[in-house]
Amino acid sequence: MRTLLPAIIIFSLLSSAAEARTITKISQLDTKERAVVDWVKKYTVPNTRNKAGKPWTANDLPPRLLNWSVYKKTTGIKPSAWVAAVTSAFAIHEGIFHCGDFYRAKKVAEGEPNGLIDVRCDACFVYPPQLPPKTEFPIEVFTYSLCQGKSANPDPRTETYGKICDCSSTRFPGKLIGPNQNCPSARAWQNGMWGMEQKNVASAASMATIAEKVYVAVKGTVWTYRDVLAGTLAQAGFPKGTKIYEDVMRCVPANPKTGKPPAAGDLSWTCADLVTMWLVRNHLAGLTVALHDNDNYKFEERLETIKTLAEYYRG
Repeated sequence: MRTLLPAIIIFSLLSSAAEARTITKISQLDTKERAVVDWVKKYTVPNTRNKAGKPWTANDLPPRLLNWSVYKKTTGIKPSAWVAAVTSAFAIHEGIFHCGDFYRAKKVAEGEPNGLIDVRCDACFVYPPQLPPKTEFPIEVFTYSLCQGKSANPDPRTETYGKICDCSSTRFPGKLIGPNQNCPSARAWQNGMWGMEQKNVASAASMATIAEKVYVAVKGTVWTYRDVLAGTLAQAGFPKGTKIYEDVMRCVPANPKTGKPPAAGDLSWTCADLVTMWLVRNHLAGLTVALHDNDNYKFEERLETIKTLAEYYRG
């Protein structure tokens, strides 16, 4: 099972019937899914780039998609729309786009006002000390982090978020972890809105390079991976001044003369973990690396959903 922001339904955790869900009309999306899809259409599709920072081409698309007869007959849909559709379909399949308000899913009625609800490990987690502000968009999808393994904090200077729940007796073992926690020795670790398998990310240096190339192309000016980190943290609800933000950004101090961060390849392992985790959570850089990550997992089941989303994303 492939696994890597959250209310209660999680892709990998759905019943077999739900896993087979096919979207043939955008109206089939629930309110939270539709909010994310509309956001992706407005902000991600026009700006997404490949690893070189260039516009996507058909050659960048998964071979499984290129070989699909319906794709071959479809015209007028740009590769960027297909890319966003492939990654969005996986996120919908895994339940990630339904995850809004995860941090606020409290069991107040049962006397556990600080508990988070996990369909496998009910109320096993406590609130992070800094919560994203309440908005009309389920921004928690940006920090979705599902660990199938022993979770631990990558930085000893940051606190852990409550007790760790042993879910090994459930059908889908795993745990939802805090935004600055990592998942060592994991069978799988889905991270970010696209459900990227974090263990498949090459390195902090590779992610920093990709993020910079993508954002230089989008912004049209010099853009460092530190700038991408700052923007990603703020977008996820952790702006400058919050503990989550400061614990990440202290790893990448700007050089007072050049304004540039340290080379990502020179970071300590704890800082490299944090930098990599948060760059994968960026909606553009994360999509770039996630495109080919999950296309072997029940890809054929998602083809109709991919087509529906591509047609919607085409503009």
